[in-house]
Amino acid sequence: MFKKEEVPPYLWEKALWINGHIALLKACIETEQGKCQHDWKKDLWYDESYCGRVDGVGRGQNVVCGFRCKKCHAYKKIGGMPWEICRKCGGKMKHDRTENDGDKIFIHKCVDCGHEHDTT
Repeated sequence: MFKKEEVPPYLWEKALWINGHIALLKACIETEQGKCQHDWKKDLWYDESYCGRVDGVGRGQNVVCGFRCKKCHAYKKIGGMPWEICRKCGGKMKHDRTENDGDKIFIHKCVDCGHEHDTT
């Protein structure tokens, strides 16, 4: 959207027209996405700093950042910490066990795919 202070005065009317159409288009998109029977797919990104282990082995992996609908392209961002939400499938993590190897290590396991994440 254009702001008056960013547009030359002789183009302001055109900018207002464009702003109106952008707002109308956004409203149409939201309406259509609200009606959609979503077919979500994982949106994977490579995160060079992600590691599911306390010892740092296996650093840098493709992780789920959110879900995008194949039909209407709506986006649902993943929320929560890696020990709460699985970074492999987006499912819920559950405390599985605690190991004690000098430090207490809490191991959380995804209830959907079995992926594990360690925390201290």
